Amino acid sequence: SGKIESLAKTEANKMLNGEFDFSSLDISLFKNFPKASLTLNNFWIKGADEFSNDTIAKGKELTATINLFSLFGDNYKIDRVILKEATLKAVIAENDKVNWDILKETDQAPSQETSSEESGDFSLELNQFTLDDLTILFDNRKDKELMSINHLQLNLKGDLSSDHTTLNISAETPSISYNVNGLALVNSISLKTKINLDADLKNNKFTFNKNEIQLNAIKASLDGWVALQDDDAIEMDLNLNTDKIDFKQILSLIPALYTNDFKGLKTEGQATLAAYAKGTYKGENLPNFNLKLD
Repeated sequence: SGKIESLAKTEANKMLNGEFDFSSLDISLFKNFPKASLTLNNFWIKGADEFSNDTIAKGKELTATINLFSLFGDNYKIDRVILKEATLKAVIAENDKVNWDILKETDQAPSQETSSEESGDFSLELNQFTLDDLTILFDNRKDKELMSINHLQLNLKGDLSSDHTTLNISAETPSISYNVNGLALVNSISLKTKINLDADLKNNKFTFNKNEIQLNAIKASLDGWVALQDDDAIEMDLNLNTDKIDFKQILSLIPALYTNDFKGLKTEGQATLAAYAKGTYKGENLPNFNLKLD
C-alpha cells in the first residue's frame, strides 16, 4: 500500500508544474469483486509560480468504483465517482495567467498508431457521479469579479458512454453569490433543481422534460431542447413557466433588500412568469424570444 501511494504521488507530480499530495490511498479489491474501490483521502493540488501558495483543489475524500475486468479492454467501466467535502478555486490574475494551467507540456507528438482507430475505440462508462458538499470559488482579479457556489450537493445518474442516454440530475446549494467591482449583484441566493435530460450525444441535442428549478422560494419549470451545431451555433426551443409568485419572493432576489428592514416590508399581489426562446443563437444573432410577466 505504501509503495502504491508513493508511486501515485511521484507519477502525478511528474505531470504537473504545481504540487499534488494526499494523506492515504485506500484500495478495496475483494469486498465488491469484480468491482474495486479506490479512495483518495485528504488530497490537495497547488498551483505553480505566482500561484504556488494557492490551493486549486482540495477534498476530504474522492472515491471511484471500477469494474476490474474492464481494465483489460478499451471500455473502462466506472460504476460511480463520489467527491466529498471539497473546494475548487479558479483564479485569473491581472496578467491573464490562470492558476489551473499546471499540466506540463510534452515534446512527444502523437504517433500514427495513437491517432488511428485504436484511440477511437476507447470509451469510458460512468453510471453515477456525486458531489457531496462542494464549494466553487471563481476569482477574476483582472475584471474584479468574484463568484462562489457554496456547499453544492449534486447527483447525476446515467450511462455517460452511450450515444443516447437519459440523465437524471439533482442539485442543491444554499448560497450562490456574484460580485463585480465590490457590488453584490447576486447575494446568497439558494438554488434547487431536478433535471430529466434526454441526451443525444451523437447529435449534441439535449431535451428537457418536466424539470424543476427553484431560486429562493420561486419555483419554475423548464421544457424544450437545445442542440449544439458544428459552426458554434446553438439551436433551441425552450419554455419557462412559474406558478404564482408573491411579490415578496421576487424582491428577495434583489441584493439591496437583504437587510433587517426587509422583514418588515409589506407587499401585496402575485405574479406569474412565462418565457420562451426559439431559434438560433450565434454571435450577435439571438433566437426569437418572449417574456411575459402578469
